[in-house]
Amino acid sequence: AEAAARAGVAATRIGAVDAGPGLRVVDAGGMPVPDLPRAGFDHFPMPVDPAAGSLPETS
Repeated sequence: AEAAARAGVAATRIGAVDAGPGLRVVDAGGMPVPDLPRAGFDHFPMPVDPAAGSLPETS
């Protein structure tokens, strides 16, 4: 929050980073959230043909 204020931009805290392996998702009350489906945009897709070095077309 301090860095955002110094930079003059808005920031919203959406989580915390703790030491330890893995990812733990909890709700606003601190209760564990069941496994979430993997969803979202793949920013680094694997090449269609690694030998060709080409990436799949995006829409």
